[in-house]
Amino acid sequence: DRDTFGLNTGTLGISGFGGAGKPAAPHTENARQRHSGGESPAYLEQEGDRRSGRKSAYLGTEISFEADSLHLLTAQFNISGDNSDGRGYLLSDLSNSHTTLQHFYLNNNDEGKGNSMDAGINYQITSRKNKNNLLTFSYRYATNGKDQDYQQTFTDTINYYNPGYRQYDNETFREHAAQVDYVHSFKKFSMEAGVKGIWRTNTSDYSYEYYQPSSGKFEPDPSSNHFNGYQDVSTTYNTYTLSTKKWDVKAGVRVEQTFMSAALQSDSMHVHKQFLNVLPSRLINREV
Repeated sequence: DRDTFGLNTGTLGISGFGGAGKPAAPHTENARQRHSGGESPAYLEQEGDRRSGRKSAYLGTEISFEADSLHLLTAQFNISGDNSDGRGYLLSDLSNSHTTLQHFYLNNNDEGKGNSMDAGINYQITSRKNKNNLLTFSYRYATNGKDQDYQQTFTDTINYYNPGYRQYDNETFREHAAQVDYVHSFKKFSMEAGVKGIWRTNTSDYSYEYYQPSSGKFEPDPSSNHFNGYQDVSTTYNTYTLSTKKWDVKAGVRVEQTFMSAALQSDSMHVHKQFLNVLPSRLINREV
């Protein structure tokens, strides 16, 4: 379901939307029987059950405020989240006319959570002498994350030696971005210039545990790990455009500096890299 609303008073405008959902997930049951003949006849019987569900919601809004014809402030905000879960079991029994050959009860559970949010603000100033001359300040923050938890256990086992395990993974992403842009128009040409900075962070916590039937508990495994990643990007650009009755000539340059680092806790790995890119551009158009 989705709902929207809006408000406009001339200088102030507000709009928003939101919604939620809970998709229907089927409940499944299954059963299987199999007979095998020959010198070693056997009988396999299995039955299982699976249930799952998911629900989500989101909300967003945009705001604009025009103090006068020269100053405009806009902002936006969005948030969302979702949850999911599932549960199931499988009972398996393999036997012959004399004894049970193999038996186990499998139980699995999984849970997931996700969320995201972004917010931004822009402030635009228009020159009083020339409406084409603009100075804009922008900032944006965005983040998202998810948690995944899955476990699988085997109990009541006969001649079956898979103990089961549990996995957990938590991932988070964050980004800050700030930017300043300036546009200045002259009689026959215009100039654009700007600077931008982006700061990104990625983190991940991964853990693996194996099930110990004797204690009924999960024990930590060395494969568990933690990751941190960072990226900083600095950009500046400058572009000039010359316009006549028949020709448009545009030329400029963009310079981008990137710093990256990453670290894994398990093997003490640390990576540091940096890149510098200089990207000139040129465009010529002629009216036919």
